[in-house]
Amino acid sequence: MISTKKLFDICDNSSKKITNENENAQEIPEIGNIEFKNVSFGYSQDKNVFENLNLTIEYNKFNAFCGYSGGGKSTILNLLLKLYEPKSGVILMNSRNIREWTTKSIINKVG
Repeated sequence: MISTKKLFDICDNSSKKITNENENAQEIPEIGNIEFKNVSFGYSQDKNVFENLNLTIEYNKFNAFCGYSGGGKSTILNLLLKLYEPKSGVILMNSRNIREWTTKSIINKVG
């Protein structure tokens, strides 16, 4: 119940957290393949969680992320949901940069 409430809170408040939403962003029609291309991210300037991450998540396939605490599993999802911005690289959904899609529509489709 607590996890479900947190998920709904994210969905309800996501537009408040994203201040750099592209004003020309569109609703995503459907989820397709997701690609991370040379994505780097860190919570501080001097240390990255990962660098140059290349990852393809195929549509309609089960995927699992395993690893140690602090390895970037949750960060991948947060980047996909546009809750964080990568330092470098691009995240594609349906072969288009996720910045072209509204945050709310991505959260609704992924959730």
